Amino acid sequence: MMEVARFDAEADGPSPTGRCPAEGGHTPGPVPRSTRTSVWLAPVRSVGAATETEVVTVPQHKDLKRLARARMDETGENYTQALTALLSQTGLDPLPDGWHMSGSHRAEYDAGLLPGNCAHQGRRLIELRFRAAGAPGGFGTVMQSIDAARYRGGRVRFSAVIRGREITGWAGLWLRVDSASRGKVLDNMQDRPLRGTTGWTEAANVLDVAEDAGSVHFGLLLGGAGAVDLAAPRFEIVGTDVPVTPIAGRPLAAEPRGLDFGAAR
Repeated sequence: MMEVARFDAEADGPSPTGRCPAEGGHTPGPVPRSTRTSVWLAPVRSVGAATETEVVTVPQHKDLKRLARARMDETGENYTQALTALLSQTGLDPLPDGWHMSGSHRAEYDAGLLPGNCAHQGRRLIELRFRAAGAPGGFGTVMQSIDAARYRGGRVRFSAVIRGREITGWAGLWLRVDSASRGKVLDNMQDRPLRGTTGWTEAANVLDVAEDAGSVHFGLLLGGAGAVDLAAPRFEIVGTDVPVTPIAGRPLAAEPRGLDFGAAR
């Protein structure tokens, strides 16, 4: 249904070891709450004991780029390899219950909770980052899948605050509703992506859930190298006053074209 470039994430296909990367950018206020039913997706705290390793500080923004270029001079690595090595110096705790990895190239990506002293408004973060030695070949995602029964006939919103860390491709939240009548309806923020290094940014996907919908899937995707952080995720039912945010499809032609291939020589 979706073009490969749109990173259509498939639901079924696809301990702290360092100090927190320096904070940066504007910290926005919370996404406005719906007046209807909502479900908080708060990370669990009991995710296993910390491991004993060397404490490492991985800088943010310009310092991270500078260190990556310095590492390139020292090791002969290309930029993606140097950046990936620096990001991997900060260990990750296991993902909270309900979250799992997927994506077209999920083996090239890693995801988990950042160390406890990395926080957004006092809450822990999930980081999704590129980890492979070679060039990125697709995308990875951290996601959840739920039954659509509770939400049929309504409108839902998946929202969070996210920040990019030297993203070489693009990243974004995504939300997909699967139904027999409408197929897979997806918004993955390709029309408003996160690129490069950013401060904390509010993001949201809003879709209608068909009466015959079977499942709803949502998460965070990263295409290319670098990392993207996720904080304060929220899934809720919203009213019809909240507009949907699907990706606009390519306009259909008024009539067939290109049916004459030209004369043979």
